[in-house]
Amino acid sequence: MQQTAEQARLEGVALSELEKRMMYFTESGYVPEDPITLNDEFEAQYDTQEYEQKLAALLDHAYKRVRGESEAKAQNLGCRDRCSACGGPLPACSVGSWVILQPGPSGQLV
Repeated sequence: MQQTAEQARLEGVALSELEKRMMYFTESGYVPEDPITLNDEFEAQYDTQEYEQKLAALLDHAYKRVRGESEAKAQNLGCRDRCSACGGPLPACSVGSWVILQPGPSGQLV
């Protein structure tokens, strides 16, 4: 739910308090209020199919954003691991703005 709400903020998609309460209920299965009353209130104000499409798009975008961030972090870590494990002549490995220096033949970082 937290990533979905963050994605809505990033995309400028408004989520009402009622939409957030419903999202919390559907994600966690718990609400501090009567779920039937919540559902009745929600159905009186929103088209369920439109809401589900809106949430599905936000979930998809949030998943792709988080996955991309995780892959970028893993790639940077993998790059460092490969370089630190490398015994060959590779002096440096760069990914994005990261440059990982390796000791050269004389022990100095190159």
